Amino acid sequence: MTPLYKTLFILSITIFSSILFYNCGQSPKEQKSELAVQPSLKPSQKDSSRYPNDDSELAWLMRDMYQDGEKIKMAIQSKQLPEDFREKFKNIHTATPTDAAVKGEVFDTSAKVFLQTLDKFYAEKENQIENFNLVVNACVACHQNYCPGPIKKIKKLAIK
Repeated sequence: MTPLYKTLFILSITIFSSILFYNCGQSPKEQKSELAVQPSLKPSQKDSSRYPNDDSELAWLMRDMYQDGEKIKMAIQSKQLPEDFREKFKNIHTATPTDAAVKGEVFDTSAKVFLQTLDKFYAEKENQIENFNLVVNACVACHQNYCPGPIKKIKKLAIK
């Protein structure tokens, strides 16, 4: 090996080792404090590494919608009045998608149908289970056209 190659080899090993020791040397508390310093992160984004579309407004809204759907389902099953999430869900029309091509006539129609079924759910107290399942079906119908990955999970919201 020539002296130049030896020097480059030693330099690259030193840089690699420095990076490795720096990243592995941070304690979990230091890593958490780094997350807390970033004001743009939502609390639910701490585990965003498991989501492929973690930076999309629409993707985060959909995750919130699912969590809120679980709350609605639990309220129905407990014979309680569910919290009204309609105002929050109206953001479906303005939330930025991961892929701008998603927003179009079909998406807008699906979003309108979703919001209409949601309005029906909150308006008719006597058919809560049936109307909630219609809301879930509206979600599934849209996801059949866009982002089919979460369909299986969404279907679990339905009340049997």
